[in-house]
Amino acid sequence: MAIGRALLTAPELLLLDEPLASLDIPRKRELLPYLQRLTREINIPMLYVSHSLDEILHLADRVMVLENGQVKAFGALEEVWGSSVMNPWLPKEQQSSILKVTVLEHHPHYAMTALALGDQHLWVNKLDEPLQAALPHPHSGFRCLAGFTTAAANQHS
Repeated sequence: MAIGRALLTAPELLLLDEPLASLDIPRKRELLPYLQRLTREINIPMLYVSHSLDEILHLADRVMVLENGQVKAFGALEEVWGSSVMNPWLPKEQQSSILKVTVLEHHPHYAMTALALGDQHLWVNKLDEPLQAALPHPHSGFRCLAGFTTAAANQHS
């Protein structure tokens, strides 16, 4: 309701300070898609303050990490998320990376999808829903894909 009232004033910027903090998990899950849709459709910059990593992943394209009033990191979500600044907030068993990929093709016979990651191609199991239906933000295509690192190597150009 408060967001609706704010939108009626035709603001140049929306400040949402922990809008879902007092809600239980089922209500958050219910309202998060509405906030995602809002970010896509209103074309008004939104400053979203949150301690919830899940909300940040779903709504942000740029992130500022503050600690004791000091800016520790600021930049694109995938850059900040992968930086050492995030280590204190990500439990060891939940370490993750965010990759910018482009869907190249779907292989219906094998139920696989080809993703472009720079010059490389990555094949993953085809997702049950179309990628567009799951986009949380117009500039992002975040989906969770489980995986394991089997090897790592330094390569020099």
